[in-house]
Amino acid sequence: MREYEEKNTYNEQFPFNALYSNKPKRMNAHKHRQIEFMFFYETDGCEYVCNNKHIQVRKNDLIVSNPGEVHECDDFGQCTVCCIVAEQKMLGEFGYLIFDNLVRNDKRIINIFEKLRTAFGKKTFNLICAGCIYDIFSVLTEGHSDDFEKGGPSHLYKSVKDSLIYIENNLADNLRTDILAEVSHMSVSRFHHIFKDITGTTPSEYIEKARISRAMSLLSSTDAEICEIAFNCGFSDHSYFSKRFKKRMGITPADYRKSASALRFEE
Repeated sequence: MREYEEKNTYNEQFPFNALYSNKPKRMNAHKHRQIEFMFFYETDGCEYVCNNKHIQVRKNDLIVSNPGEVHECDDFGQCTVCCIVAEQKMLGEFGYLIFDNLVRNDKRIINIFEKLRTAFGKKTFNLICAGCIYDIFSVLTEGHSDDFEKGGPSHLYKSVKDSLIYIENNLADNLRTDILAEVSHMSVSRFHHIFKDITGTTPSEYIEKARISRAMSLLSSTDAEICEIAFNCGFSDHSYFSKRFKKRMGITPADYRKSASALRFEE
């Protein structure tokens, strides 16, 4: 197995990406609409942050980042990992479910990822990986998700899901809490409380993280002026954007654009 191997298979039939690495590098804080699975075949111990939870990783741990949850790892150390990013639509009618962020010592999950490890490099990898993803969903739904029938967080997530989509589609606008509450058909106070329970943060904090995340993507993938990116991501001016970006990322937007460390994984 090479140190780094990535399968980019996002298409209509296979809406997922899969990556295997013996030497993963720093993963900056980010979020996306897809579900992300990070399985640790080996580790000498590292801290992974997901949805504001600090997880001390062990061998055979699976960390699940639900759509919209911010996740990061400053230093993977000596790890061997498999990372899968799958479209939520693969869950079909169960797309509202929220999975546990940490799945530990589940033999079914371990067996699935062992199957995936041996599948890398095969011509039939896409088919094998798709089947494994559905197997993962099945295991998580049965034993590692909130109970919808009990009206737990999964039910509440379904209530605020429209607001999360609205935020992603309108980052350049004035995203007031009363507007988001209206989108979710709740009172402002109830929306604020439920939103924090689901995302682990306040609406304003979530919005700023979403804007920074969008800016990171634009900085690394376009040649747009930084002031233009700031405006398109909902920041009032260049100076304020640079200040907030540096506070969260530790470097200025200009330095982030230049830095090779902005990549999630490197060869």
